[in-house]
Amino acid sequence: MSLSLRSWALTVAIPLVTAALFFVPDQIYGGEHAAGFAADGEAIQLDVFGIASSRTMFLPAPPAGKVTVQLLATAVNAGIPGDFKFYLAAPEASEVFTTVSVPKGQIVPKGPELENGIAFVEPGKFYTVQVVYENPTDRAIEFLVSAPSVDPVAALPFARAKCWCAAIPFSAPAGGAFYRTLKVGVGPNTPVGAKAIVEWPVIPLNN
Repeated sequence: MSLSLRSWALTVAIPLVTAALFFVPDQIYGGEHAAGFAADGEAIQLDVFGIASSRTMFLPAPPAGKVTVQLLATAVNAGIPGDFKFYLAAPEASEVFTTVSVPKGQIVPKGPELENGIAFVEPGKFYTVQVVYENPTDRAIEFLVSAPSVDPVAALPFARAKCWCAAIPFSAPAGGAFYRTLKVGVGPNTPVGAKAIVEWPVIPLNN
């Protein structure tokens, strides 16, 4: 990829990554309350059932007392072959923000797969997961990750994540893999029965 194209991608991504800082729930992890989020005791209404225009209408209803959350990572303009998948974190990859480029032939440690990225979560509980990309090509794949969107927008105040967007390129070696460990969940004031989709745009750097 040319230097000018890489510079353009970083110019586009850095403001988006800055916006992602508002997606990190500092009040959950010991810091000040993050702008853009409801405080855990704050009464904000989420219309759980009146969201026909949202893609969440196609998600399964959660079990009693839980919330359906779908985690997605989607390459911009379908510019990356293969899929990003989400798993419960393996014990050896349980530290949040663990980031590894795995050479071809080495095994990626990972727990059970979250089928279609779907998890049923309890409000106020947080889960350690891995996002994994296994490179099916004979060339290295480099990419950036920008701030996630939340669908429906009404669910944004409830979303909680230790994220994986950063103003640095990530890489999956030829025939190898990439993984990063995240912590995700929903706030304790999230209405049970709700559904939300959290989606990270992935920006290819060398297609």
